[in-house]
Amino acid sequence: MTHKPGFLLAVIFIFQFNGISAQFLEHHNGHSHNDYEQRTPLFDALKHGYTSIEVDIQYHEDKLAVAHDPEDLNSKPSLRDLYLSPLDSIIQVHEGTIFKDDSTTLILMIDLKEEKQRTLKKLATLLDDYKMHLYKRHNGLQTWGPLKVLLSGDPPLSTLQELNRSYFFIDGRVDIIYPSALVNMVDRISASYALVWNAADRDQSIRDLAKWSRDYNRKLRFWATPDKPELWQKLNDLKVDWISVDDLKGYRDFYYSEVIKKQ
Repeated sequence: MTHKPGFLLAVIFIFQFNGISAQFLEHHNGHSHNDYEQRTPLFDALKHGYTSIEVDIQYHEDKLAVAHDPEDLNSKPSLRDLYLSPLDSIIQVHEGTIFKDDSTTLILMIDLKEEKQRTLKKLATLLDDYKMHLYKRHNGLQTWGPLKVLLSGDPPLSTLQELNRSYFFIDGRVDIIYPSALVNMVDRISASYALVWNAADRDQSIRDLAKWSRDYNRKLRFWATPDKPELWQKLNDLKVDWISVDDLKGYRDFYYSEVIKKQ
């Protein structure tokens, strides 16, 4: 996959995005799984109304490469070039927001794949350059920013405490008990769809997880869900908050034709 320079893509996108019809500017609950595998990473998701995108990163030669696997990392784009630099350009042009005249925050879920402690420390150093754009926590409260960083891939909790960055949030797990100092960092709960697939009553298991998440004021997402409209419908009916998808246009069209009309 080849990528145009981040700044050039951002400029092109801004001109296109500002002229897109209103239906493309409406947001929904789709989560762009492994967004970097899209034809135009980041921009396809924004164009289709996504406000949550997922990126895998690997530490490689003092940079953070965007990749799921550790092979051929020299050929992979960096997190800065593919996401952070274009987002910085968009925020500056839109005078503080990612979406023009819209304060909706974009969630950038970053999955740490290998060498997690080293990767997390490098990520903190990198994000310090963009902290003016980032959603933050302070004394139990949250301060708005156009971009929220959500750490996935079971980030090392001791390193998180050591780094003490107010802009880090956690994509939590149902089977992890988080230290009291980090509980407020857990912003979302994610689980494998396999967790409920073999349950005696799959629908009730999903309902229970969704209710449990809401009781703790967290939103629920499953990973490893097939891109099937019938499953999208079921997960929405069962009140799952975020739907992980690869077919960005397909889910966007489904959401407005099947979900919105029932509300």
